[in-house]
Amino acid sequence: MAKITAEDRSLIKNLRIEKQWGAKRMITEFPNKAWSKTRLNPLCKKFHADGTIARKPGSSRPKSVRTVRNIRRVS
Repeated sequence: MAKITAEDRSLIKNLRIEKQWGAKRMITEFPNKAWSKTRLNPLCKKFHADGTIARKPGSSRPKSVRTVRNIRRVS
């Protein structure tokens, strides 16, 4: 499964705003991008709901390795 880059996200957002394209149309028009409908549909829904396709702050997995306790252990 190909990763959707920041450049791709920007393109998807513009196509959604300016041309009102859905996931199926984007896949048809850009076959070289290797986008899938299961990756584009959530982006389109998120843009429709929030007006943005950026990730929410804190939505990634928290980093547990760099805790104060672990740093002291290593030192």
